[in-house]
Amino acid sequence: MSTSITVLLPAYNAQAYVAESVTSILAQTHADFELLIIDDGSTDDTGKILQQLARQDNRIRLVQRENRGLIATLNEGLHLAAAPLVARMDADDRALPNRLTIQKRYMDEYPKLAVCGSAVRVLETGQVWYAPQGEALAPRSLFANPMFHPTVMARRDILLSVGGYRTDMPCAEDYELWTRLLEGGHRLDNLTDVLLEYRAHPQNFRPAYKARMRQTSELIYRSGLARLGITPSAAQLETHFFCAAPAPATSFEIARAQSWLALIECRNDIHHVFDNAALRFVTASIQAELTCFPFLRHPLRWVKRTAYRTLKSIFFRHAHYIPARFLGIVERMRSSLH
Repeated sequence: MSTSITVLLPAYNAQAYVAESVTSILAQTHADFELLIIDDGSTDDTGKILQQLARQDNRIRLVQRENRGLIATLNEGLHLAAAPLVARMDADDRALPNRLTIQKRYMDEYPKLAVCGSAVRVLETGQVWYAPQGEALAPRSLFANPMFHPTVMARRDILLSVGGYRTDMPCAEDYELWTRLLEGGHRLDNLTDVLLEYRAHPQNFRPAYKARMRQTSELIYRSGLARLGITPSAAQLETHFFCAAPAPATSFEIARAQSWLALIECRNDIHHVFDNAALRFVTASIQAELTCFPFLRHPLRWVKRTAYRTLKSIFFRHAHYIPARFLGIVERMRSSLH
């Protein structure tokens, strides 16, 4: 029997959350789908849980085999999928009930759209994370992964036409796939709707995983910058990583990052890789993030200004308790700021 959507859910040692994840898909308002679950050689009770769930709902197609890793599992799922649309799902997240309905409607409305993602709500904190939309998505991909992988719905034939996920891009295989699709002229977009509750696992410290992700991200950055005619030095690449995830920095580091962003804009004016207005929107948003840490740009001035504001507030709240000469101390502090 034909179906309109294949939900692809790889699972490996996910006994704590997999039932919750599967149940959230089975509860979708759009009921015409198959749920393709590939148990990637789990050694815990994941397999038993999935077998029990599969017996309860014939929309579940369960594949169980030896461990091959996530990328091999994703590519296997693309080839096994029975539907033209493939929706990704992780074994520890929860899909909101209207996820498939909203995404399929959007994909039907825009038949040239290759991939559609969405915003997510972090389960541990309740915080909502948004992904870039429209014209800003392509230039944003020069700095960071522009989509939340477990939220995407994609056209199966397009993903297969570009070779699926590359096995030599571990820990950022999705990021590399999105940039390859964009370079090939395919359109990607994100909805502002929150369609997934995402488990971030902030307690998990995975240095080896993060190190491999950084290595893969470096390859993706170099490829994207090469399209602009830029071969970055080691120092420039560090600056690019900094622009991708701004953090408290000195005025020197901020100036260096601003110069780097200006170079990217200049090269784009020459090579026309990205829409100029969209790229400048992205670089402006990065610059806004760079300049939101004043206490490290001018630490002494920040401390003195903060102390002045605090003392002034105390004075006006408790003026009848404070000796008059205290006002002179505060005013001398104020004058030293100019």
